[in-house]
Amino acid sequence: MLQGLPPFYSRSKAEMFENILHAPLQLHRSVSQSARTLLQSLLERDCTKRLGGGEHDLGYTFFLSINWDDLLARKVPPPSIPNLPPQVWPSSMLGDVANGAFPGFSYMSPAEVGVTEP
Repeated sequence: MLQGLPPFYSRSKAEMFENILHAPLQLHRSVSQSARTLLQSLLERDCTKRLGGGEHDLGYTFFLSINWDDLLARKVPPPSIPNLPPQVWPSSMLGDVANGAFPGFSYMSPAEVGVTEP
């Protein structure tokens, strides 16, 4: 999202898979040092060293400006709200869902059921 393409991207799937396994991570020079450190931690090939692979602190400088309590309480406004028209999907476009691939599954947003706290 920072660069407009996924890391290790190639038009060739075979080359992209090879890049994922062996190529060094290359980030554009415009990526900040804090974002670079975070991405390198998330994309570490050794799962014992990877962020999320054990006990890690969210105190990376990339996250220092985030008030986690306010975020969890949904008090932080989003940086932008896209102006998108509502989409109505015909059942023919729903594929497996319309064909009963997930029987018994339903979803209602917390706002629909009157839940205001996470």
